[in-house]
Amino acid sequence: MKRFKMRDVCLAGLCLVALFAFGAVGSASAVPTLLFRPHSSKFPFHLAGIAGKAALETPKGITGVESNKVDVLALVLSPTLVDASFRFLESKTGVGGVCNNEGNNEGNTITLSLLGHLGFAHKGAEEVPGVLLLVPTGFDFTCFKVPIVGTILVLVRGSVIGQILTPKVNGEAASEMLLVFNKTEKGVQELRTFLFNNTKVTADLEASLNEGGFELASQTGEGPLKALPGEGTFLLISP
Repeated sequence: MKRFKMRDVCLAGLCLVALFAFGAVGSASAVPTLLFRPHSSKFPFHLAGIAGKAALETPKGITGVESNKVDVLALVLSPTLVDASFRFLESKTGVGGVCNNEGNNEGNTITLSLLGHLGFAHKGAEEVPGVLLLVPTGFDFTCFKVPIVGTILVLVRGSVIGQILTPKVNGEAASEMLLVFNKTEKGVQELRTFLFNNTKVTADLEASLNEGGFELASQTGEGPLKALPGEGTFLLISP
């Protein structure tokens, strides 16, 4: 699987490319900034964890794709940028079969690496801390042995926002972060607007089955990310 290729550009401070991926919906004056600050002041800072069940769904899809657990490794590259690797384990459709991007019809692991940006997302009338994850161009996986259907090719594009539930912004030092992805209904992500470089951008996840048309998709899941031994503690700060 190819990794997202814009990392070097983003590290140079030119992440405005994301605006073209999501679409600006309006300017926002005095947008708050969310910063990750290790007490060691050293980057990258490593976090890892195992999340529970996760699911990808579309409003009209016959079935969703479920994973029983997810291995996560996150490298915080700078105060605002994250490189996250996910391994969706024991993956299948809601009616059976196996799903993977390992190039065979037996495996049940889907691997994915994404670049992320820390910031704030709109949740009703609130602005909540979160991370915007960019799905790499051309990402896909295949589900095999699906009853009646047989084989399903799933293409995913766009972006998804996860809410950071803990630690609190401008709170105490922590060694663990709780990240959650929620939906409001099948195929509709809860958080869809992100504050990015003084601009509000719409961040939608989309999926296509067997090269049909793309439609909105939702990704759900929740899990703790813990600092690896020797990394120490960190703060989430909004100046």
